[in-house]
Amino acid sequence: MNKIDIDKLYSNAEKNYELKEFKKAFESYLILAEAGFSDAQVIVGKMYFSGSGVSENFDLFLNWYEKAANNGSSHAQVYLSRKYFHEKVFDKSIELCELAVENNYSSAIRLKGTLLENGCYGEENKSKALQFFKKSSEMGNILAMKSYARLLWKEKKILFGLLWYLKYIFNIRKFMKEYKKIYSGDDDSFFNSFNGELLYGTNSIDNKLGH
Repeated sequence: MNKIDIDKLYSNAEKNYELKEFKKAFESYLILAEAGFSDAQVIVGKMYFSGSGVSENFDLFLNWYEKAANNGSSHAQVYLSRKYFHEKVFDKSIELCELAVENNYSSAIRLKGTLLENGCYGEENKSKALQFFKKSSEMGNILAMKSYARLLWKEKKILFGLLWYLKYIFNIRKFMKEYKKIYSGDDDSFFNSFNGELLYGTNSIDNKLGH
């Protein structure tokens, strides 16, 4: 495909997605995904997960996320890293997390804080975990603000913890309000999409699909 064809497919896919013509959007994104575009692979995976324009299929969702992660998608790398963390496959979780950290991806930096706090690198390291939570928080990652506040409290740094928790409350309310303005799905799946963007995305309303 040449650049004109690629741009046209993205344009049609995004337009149809916004119009809730999910089947048409899926067809365009699938062509791009099969051509190796990692952002399209993430979206195809999400659409298999939610059943938007295609039948729900969790195995295909994971399959496309694995392809996207292998193609350098930080979003997919963070998702799979968290999956392996919960499955206690820590070496794989660390490997994927570090790839996304190299791209300075705020959700990965927050996740590394979680891995350090939970001893996934060998032993618990709360001082380093605080450093990564702080860095991610300063990048604007909302959930990192909550994690940073929680760990500050545990380390008896009550005032700083309270300040960061208030920042978390302010920012999550603001983010939810802005996210509602750009969300294209149905009401029933809003919170799944919103929580997914918080966990794995950039926490940025400029990137609603978390590419």
